[in-house]
This record gives sequence, C-alpha cells and structure tokens, in this order.
Amino acid sequence: PAIDAPIVLKDSENIKMAAVVFSDTHITNAAFRGYNLECGLEDVKNSAQKFDAFIISGDITDLSDNASYEITRDIIRNADIFDNVIFAAGNHDIRFAYKDRIEYIMGIQSEFLNKEITTPYYSHDINGYTVIVMNSDEQQLERAVISDEQLAFLDSELSRATAEGKPAFVVAHQPLADTHGLPGVWATGGDLGKQSYQVREILTKYNNVFYLSGHLHTGIYEKSL
Repeated sequence: PAIDAPIVLKDSENIKMAAVVFSDTHITNAAFRGYNLECGLEDVKNSAQKFDAFIISGDITDLSDNASYEITRDIIRNADIFDNVIFAAGNHDIRFAYKDRIEYIMGIQSEFLNKEITTPYYSHDINGYTVIVMNSDEQQLERAVISDEQLAFLDSELSRATAEGKPAFVVAHQPLADTHGLPGVWATGGDLGKQSYQVREILTKYNNVFYLSGHLHTGIYEKSL
C-alpha cells in the first residue's frame, strides 16, 4: 500500500493538474469488487501527491443496477479525496435499457460535478484544463455509436481547449480502432465503433490531445504502445 511507499510524482511542485484514472471497475454486490476499489483509493489517499480528479473510463458497474452505482458512489464519497469525479459509461453500463441507464449515470455525474449534465457527452474544466467525456448515443452490445452532434461537440471543445497551447483530455470507454493491439486482441467488439476513424481525425487536428480509454482489460504492454 502507498502508506508504506507513498506515491510521489516527479517535479510535483510544478504539476498543474493531477488525475487518477481507473477503468472497468465492474462493481457488483460481490464484496471483493468494492474492496478492490477501496484499496486502490486508499493507496491514492495515502500518497504524497494531491490529486485533482478521479476518472473512471467506463464499465463502472458490471450489471448497471442501481445498487452497484450506489456502492461505487459511497466508496468514492467515503474516501473523500477528489474535488472532481468524472465517469464515462462503458458497454456494461448502457448495453441494456439505454435511455434509462444513461440518464441515471448523467444524474450521478451531475451530483459529483455539482452541475447539470444534459447530454451523454460533456466537458469539464479542472485547473484550466479541459476533460471531454464521450459516451455512446445509442444502445450497443460492445462498441459505441457517436452521433454527428457529438462529433461536432468534440471538434468544437478541442478547438477551445487547445487554443492557448494547453493539453486536453478525452475520455471514452472503448479505444480507437487499430490501437492497443486491435483488432488482434478483440476482433468482434474491442474498438469504439464505426465512427472511430472520424474521432481519430478530429483528435489529430489538435496538439497535445490525450485519449483515455479502457474496455480491453489488457493493461499496458507492448501491443498497447
């Protein structure tokens, strides 16, 4: 645990914004799932670095039931570490009863950020740096569907966020096509979906844009670079 070897970031005095990024927590009522999240946040809490944000890039829960979201919310609130908590919705979160589930997640997100989230996609500024969250606009089993409206929003927000040379961060559950060993590591549902190349084209228009995703459960290894 970090209490024995505290997390220390390099050049910490000059860090402008620091975030902890998890993915695929797959919380259920099984005790070990919540315990794993609690242990991870305990390490963060005992670290030598103050973090400004906590991000989960999708598959927050395994079954998208209200009880599992309540468990997740309680664990994060009880840890009492972060001023900003940001969720992207994964396929496990919205693959069934899409409208009900995405609205429920938007409600939780509104509570954490203390502002009204009215669309599945949104942006949030932290210490002057922009985090853009992308979510599927339709129900899908594994991939996502990104509407023209969301693509336009992404383009507009990145233009604003990077105008002064600052980095920007885009959070989505699924990785882009042809990255992280795809399609070899998951041929049938591992990437963002049909709009993946359009998203990539928008991302690469701007400098210093970082795309944060999960979904593959592979960690970081040679095929992810």
